[in-house]
Amino acid sequence: LEDIYRDQTDFACADTGFKREFIVECVEIWMRQYPSSVLNQCLDQQLVPLLAAARDRGLRLGVFSDYPAEEKLEAMGLNSYFDVIVCSGDPEVKRLKPDPRGLVVAMEKLGASKNQAVYIGDRPEIDAAAAGRLGVRCFILGAKRSDCLRWNCTSFSSFHELSSALTLIDADRPTPERYE
Repeated sequence: LEDIYRDQTDFACADTGFKREFIVECVEIWMRQYPSSVLNQCLDQQLVPLLAAARDRGLRLGVFSDYPAEEKLEAMGLNSYFDVIVCSGDPEVKRLKPDPRGLVVAMEKLGASKNQAVYIGDRPEIDAAAAGRLGVRCFILGAKRSDCLRWNCTSFSSFHELSSALTLIDADRPTPERYE
């Protein structure tokens, strides 16, 4: 698809019979303006310590979202934690999840191989499916464990629980001192 957002709008117009201008205005209000004004009120208090700890350990962090994420990350005060921000509409992606193209682009920009990456999402049928197509380990926040069994991912109920798991993974990572 040349412009996935235009194509999505075309599909919505065809499905609903609404005019393009109305669909575009609804998307602008409900997908961009309104969320950006309330996201900081919804921020989980465990997220910032998790991101800070990851940065302190020298981990490079990236975001891959189906929709532009920079504005939302800025509204939450989180954009400085991420080295890479990729969205489905980027020229080198042009695909929505579960297509893994955006993950490939993000990992390339981070300089990470699939064995070095962990993809964290919130929808097993979308996020874990994308990660699974690449063979990338996937953690899902808030999913039922049965859904994660089906999609071959690991479920975590909170950022605190996820942080503990990432600490264990990081402890297994080779460091220069372990080679001596």
